[in-house]
Amino acid sequence: MTKRSYSDVSAPGYNANGLLDVVMARCKLKNDHALSITLEIAPSMISKIRHHALPVGPSVVLRIHEQANMPVALIREYLGMPPASKMEPAK
Repeated sequence: MTKRSYSDVSAPGYNANGLLDVVMARCKLKNDHALSITLEIAPSMISKIRHHALPVGPSVVLRIHEQANMPVALIREYLGMPPASKMEPAK
């Protein structure tokens, strides 16, 4: 089993920009400012996520899931994470 946190921006397949772009498309948003309002996070967080200075954390994953109606499994794919069934349980 593989253990990987949401903070692994160096993971193979990590594509935070692609994830944010898909969320924008699904929510019919024009820019990152509108995205930050929709996800209820600061615009600076969106910028930091796009520049890999800040990982996409669990709270952002949950907001994306709720606001864009995206399956968590699809969000995890964009983050280069294995399916939840292949991860070790948290200790």
